[in-house]
Amino acid sequence: MSEKEEKLVARVEYEQRVSYARVLENQTIQLLDGDPIHGFSETAVTLDEGMFRYLPPTPATKVVGIGKNYPEGEEATEPNLTPSFFLMSPSAMVGHQATTRLPPVFKSVLVEGELGVVIKKQARNLKPSEVQDVILGYTIVNDFSGRDSYLEKVPAAVKKSSDGFAPMGPFLHLDPQLRDFEINTFIDGQKVQSGNTRDMLSDIVQCLCYITSIMTLEPFDVVSTGTPTPKPKLWPGQKVQVRISELGELANEIIAHDG
Repeated sequence: MSEKEEKLVARVEYEQRVSYARVLENQTIQLLDGDPIHGFSETAVTLDEGMFRYLPPTPATKVVGIGKNYPEGEEATEPNLTPSFFLMSPSAMVGHQATTRLPPVFKSVLVEGELGVVIKKQARNLKPSEVQDVILGYTIVNDFSGRDSYLEKVPAAVKKSSDGFAPMGPFLHLDPQLRDFEINTFIDGQKVQSGNTRDMLSDIVQCLCYITSIMTLEPFDVVSTGTPTPKPKLWPGQKVQVRISELGELANEIIAHDG
């Protein structure tokens, strides 16, 4: 097993028990005792794919989303020291392979493949030199945004915090080193987004310093760092995959609401 694979852990549900797990070969996992912050110990339990359900890779109290963090068209690429951000509710978080049922107010969503930064310890008023020390690792986030609504005005909390609108995972990569990641998004196998975090208008250090000047980030919280353009639309029945270098592939789909 490579060093990279050793750093990948998933959070799963098996027989009504929530555990972290190490990824073995051929999608087999080995359950672990403990958590990524306090450390792990191995168990003798190994499970094949289909025997467990992927959960969001952290029990976050909140997800902070960064808006408009990549250049659009001929837009200038000057760094932005005051990034726009919003909150997503814990109920918006779902795991890899989860299916999201649209609420009645929406007929579709925009898909937004993003790098998620997972927080290791409580952080408030961070200085740039302190950011590296509060990062636990990285995961994939697909920041859905509700579209085709009958509402004339859609509040941000409605289009961003609906149940299941923040798929993430399947893995948490426990290498906190600041670096660049390649992001590619596919709908039904066709590439619809491509970008690299080096192009972000506000980098990870700027985002975390600004956010923590306003609110406290808690252990396991996730900061989703924005998406490359364009933002393609996903309709019920379609499948979306977000692939990020080193982090694997997050796959999900949506279905229409009942009635």
